[in-house]
Amino acid sequence: MRKKSKVTDIILFVLIIVVATLVGISAYFHFNVKKRIYEDSYFINELGLIRGGIQRYAKFKVANINKENIITEIESRLKDIKFYLNKHKKCAPKFYSNALKLIKLIQNNIYKLENAKNKKTIIAISEQLWIQTNILVGNALNYHKEKFYKILKTFNLIIYLSIIFLIFIIYFVYIKIKKGIEIESITDKLTGLFNRMYFDVIFNYFIEKYKRNKTPFSMLIIDIDNFKKINDTYGHQKGDEILENIGEIIKTTIRKTDFAFRYGGEEFVIIFPDTNIETAYKVAQRLLNNISSQIKLDSKPVTISGGIGEYKGENPRDFFEKIDEALYFAKRNGKNQILKV
Repeated sequence: MRKKSKVTDIILFVLIIVVATLVGISAYFHFNVKKRIYEDSYFINELGLIRGGIQRYAKFKVANINKENIITEIESRLKDIKFYLNKHKKCAPKFYSNALKLIKLIQNNIYKLENAKNKKTIIAISEQLWIQTNILVGNALNYHKEKFYKILKTFNLIIYLSIIFLIFIIYFVYIKIKKGIEIESITDKLTGLFNRMYFDVIFNYFIEKYKRNKTPFSMLIIDIDNFKKINDTYGHQKGDEILENIGEIIKTTIRKTDFAFRYGGEEFVIIFPDTNIETAYKVAQRLLNNISSQIKLDSKPVTISGGIGEYKGENPRDFFEKIDEALYFAKRNGKNQILKV
């Protein structure tokens, strides 16, 4: 039960990490996008003000009104624009280089506009500046759209991958829980072996397999000797401890392909697939020796008695009862032994 709890804890921890990551990513994109929107809006707005300022200056110049402060404002804004571009030159080198070329042309034309004397020249230069600033604004808008398309694409990809990962985690949790419930339904809680209900399933499976392919299998039924006396003398808690210990010894003694069941009370059944009685008997003897050597009560060994047989096509109930009778014959005639049938 503790192992399953650890698995659940790990799954819960992973889910928390995933959710926290999603929240972190969302927060990052929220603040980052907000910052980018502000910067880009400021940049585009400054370009608009530069464009409008140039036209105002041109109109005042045509009217012979001195407005040098407008040029000062334009130069200050161009300085801010260059600062913005420097921040983004690694992200968009093409946009950066094209924008710098246009700004250089704009600055040259502003200088020409300041020194222009006649109306026709002033209007011609202001028209050039209008076109150049328009191109710069258009490029900035395109850069803004491309950048946010990439951000949105990245964000969507992360969200989709996170959703897929979450679905996988949820499915994994579902499988683990389902598997845990299934295992719990066929497992004896005290010993960790399979229970009697599952024995019926496996026993019938090997019966049917024998009918189809004549595949041999052997079966061992064991019972703890003097178990009632142990419970009466040492208490049921000690009896449960012995059952647990025998369950562990069975698991470490039998082969990985074998099936072990707690059939009821102090009785256990082991099915040996694809195994004749001689091979199965060797495993059974090893089990008998391991239990008597590893489990002691007041320095006296706890022993088992058992019956073992190989299925050869007889009625399944007769086969089981035949082995069970061998078990009780072994108990009546000295105990601590396993008899073949």
